[in-house]
This record gives sequence, structure tokens and C-alpha cells, in this order.
Amino acid sequence: MPDTTDAQNEFQDELHGLAMADPDTVRKITAIALPVVKERIASAGGSATDCSVFFKTAMVSLGKLIREEKIQDGQKAESVLPELAALHFAQWSKERSESQEIEDEAPVNDPELTVSEEELRLTRNHIFVWNQLEEVPEEERTAFEAWIVADPETRAELPSPDFEYYSTLFHFGGRAPGEWPDWLEAAIRDSEGRALWAAAELAEEETQRVPVPESRANKIIRNVFIVSILGFVLYNGVSYLLKPKVPAEVFEDNFAPPKSLLTDAAKRFETEQSDSLFELRQRCSELLHEADVYYSKGEYSEAQDPLLLLTMDENSVCQSDGYFYLGIIRLQMDDPGLALQCFSKIEDIEAFGEDIYWYQALCFVKLAEHNPDLRDRAARAVERFLSNTRDEKRRALAEEMFEDLSK
Repeated sequence: MPDTTDAQNEFQDELHGLAMADPDTVRKITAIALPVVKERIASAGGSATDCSVFFKTAMVSLGKLIREEKIQDGQKAESVLPELAALHFAQWSKERSESQEIEDEAPVNDPELTVSEEELRLTRNHIFVWNQLEEVPEEERTAFEAWIVADPETRAELPSPDFEYYSTLFHFGGRAPGEWPDWLEAAIRDSEGRALWAAAELAEEETQRVPVPESRANKIIRNVFIVSILGFVLYNGVSYLLKPKVPAEVFEDNFAPPKSLLTDAAKRFETEQSDSLFELRQRCSELLHEADVYYSKGEYSEAQDPLLLLTMDENSVCQSDGYFYLGIIRLQMDDPGLALQCFSKIEDIEAFGEDIYWYQALCFVKLAEHNPDLRDRAARAVERFLSNTRDEKRRALAEEMFEDLSK
């Protein structure tokens, strides 16, 4: 007769291990559940990137449910994960006004799984915060997180973070200076969820590079492959070593700056404006025209001066235009670091939309061209763009970028 006590203990140990981000437990569950989640999300219209993102998101949600003791006896992680992933994908798709068909194709089949829409949304919000924090230099990030979770007395003794910078980074503009949102602190305090997200990322990478078993046929294929590679290297020699890095090719293939700053900016100008707004837009157009004269001739250094005038006027409705086109120019001048700073200062998120994410992703690709160690960060930046875009053409380009950078 089977020992039900031992089986129950093993079940509880597995759930506890996942909730605490135990690497072995996470790897084991990933190996079983990842293919099922991929099939579930793909059948609902999701891309390869969506499958990856929502598998890890479901892992974080499941860990939280386990820690809050909301998982029923007998519910296994590998059966709950596809349901959670489908729920997240359906809600995320609906929020971005995608087709109703996607929502209908991702039903929840587990009647014992109880999780509210708000809980799902908060989990994705936490993940957004963790991903955004990856773009902050480590020393600055550590200081910022320590300040956020500190009590008021301790905060008063520490240097205050740049509210404007972080309000732009985390998209909570419109708040009074110093009015930090509660969800930001909650995300930073969620160390268990953050650790599980990181463990799921690592487990997914390891699962995808599991070696093929060494059968006799595989050994033959492997040997033929090795001989082919050696021949390739000997034949190509120096030309192979001098071949441009993949990030350089990725950037070259996808960086298509506007031909005219003025024409591009005109698309964002409102058609109906008050007299005061019209005057500001007129000044903006005059300075953009001046910058565009130089820009169209490739004289990027000279084109910066009128744009800088726009950024210096904090009351100008055109300040965001100045930062946006300065960012594009710095990117063309092979200065992705300063370009990133320009894009991060844009406050008019509604007007620029996903263009900001697109060019920020290209900044990280450019950085990876100079520093191969940043290749993974570039891939994450492209992944973040994919989670924020509705443009099908750019989505297709970004999918290809992500695959190139993930190799």
C-alpha cells in the first residue's frame, strides 16, 4: 500500500521549494511545465517571447499563492502554472486592446484556482519594477532600494533619490515631488517574488540548452558537426575573427531614425490647440526647424544646440521633443549612454508612446556592440519593448532582435 504520508510530504516540500526559489525545485518544475505553458500561450496567439515572459510571471504568481497558503491539497505546480500563465496573458492582452479572440482562447480549466485580476495585475507590476531597476547602475540601485524601504527617520538621514528620474523610469508622472507610490515599495520589498523571477529565468535558460542524449547517431552527428566547424574556421581564418558582432548587425538592421525631425514631430502636434499652447508649439517648431536644417545635412553636433534650448525650459510643452530628438542624435553619434539619459527624461509618455521603449532597446543593443557583457541586458530591453508594443511591424522586428541576442 503506498505511503500517503511520504507522498504528501514530498508534495509540500516541492511547493515550499518553489515558493522559496530553491534552484533544484525550480529547475525540476520548469522542465515539466515550460513546454505545457508554451503550448498553451502559443495556442492563444502568443509569440515565443510571450511564452517565456508569462511562464516566469506564472511562477511568481504561484510562489505568492503558496506563501499565502491559497493552493489546495493535491494541486500540483505543473498543472497550476499553465492556468496562471493563461490568465496573465488573457488579462495583459485585454488591457492592450488586442482581439477578444485571444481572451476567449485562454480559459481557466482549474475551478480550485482562485486569484483576482488585481492580484495578477500587481504581480506584473512588481515584475515591471524589477526589470526597470535592472537599467539602474548597481550602486545607485542599491542606495535607491535601501531608501525606499527605510523608515521616515532613516530616510531623513540618507540622500534623497532623483524623484523626476524615477517617476519617469516607473511611469508614475503627475505626482507631487516626493509622493512615492505604495506599489513601488511593495515591489522592492517582495524579495521572495524577485528571487523566484530570477530563478525561473535561470532555469528556463538551462532547460533550453539541455544537451541531446549521446546515442550512437548523435555521436556521429556531433563528430560531423565538429569537423565542419573546424573546416569553417580554418577556411575563414582572419575574416571570421574580424566579422562584426551580432549586436552591431542587429543595430544596423533596426536603427532607422527619422529623415526629418520637423516632419516626425508634426505627427505628434495636436490639431486643436489653445492660443497659449499654439505659441509654445510655434516656438518648438522654429527651434526644431533650425535643428532640422543641420540634421538633414548630417551635422549632428550643430543640430543639438536648438534642441538643448527646448530642454532647458522646464515649462515648455516641447521639452519632451527636445529630449527625444537629442536622444536620437546621440544614438547616431555612437553615444548610447547619453541617449538613454535623454529618453529617460521624457515626461510626455502619451505623445511618444512606445517610441521611447524602441529607442531605449536600441541603445542597449548599441551598448552591447561595445561591451559583449551587456548582451543579456540588451535582450531584456528588447523583451520589455515587446511587452509594451501594439505595432505589429515593430513587434516582428523585435522578435527577430530578441532571438539574435538570445543566441
